[in-house]
Amino acid sequence: MLRRMNAKSKRITAGLLGFLILAAALFSAVFIAVEADHDCTGENCPVCACIRLCMDFLSRLLPKAFGVAHTVLSAVCVLLAALVFYALVKVETPVSRKVKLNN
Repeated sequence: MLRRMNAKSKRITAGLLGFLILAAALFSAVFIAVEADHDCTGENCPVCACIRLCMDFLSRLLPKAFGVAHTVLSAVCVLLAALVFYALVKVETPVSRKVKLNN
């Protein structure tokens, strides 16, 4: 039972961490979009520094996210192709059509 609780807590922790990373990426993108035309105060502008941090975070996160998305999309395409192939190749028999043979 202790193993089950540890596995469940790890799953919950992983889900929460994934959600937080997704939220950070979303808020970073929104901040960049909102503050793109701010009144810059010069070389030491705190808004520009924050925009650079957000862009750095997104530039590190997006290639990994695209890699994961590519893997998941490939797996889904393979599964869909297998389902279509199964539907086309499936042979109908009297048993599969539930035909009653009264000879």
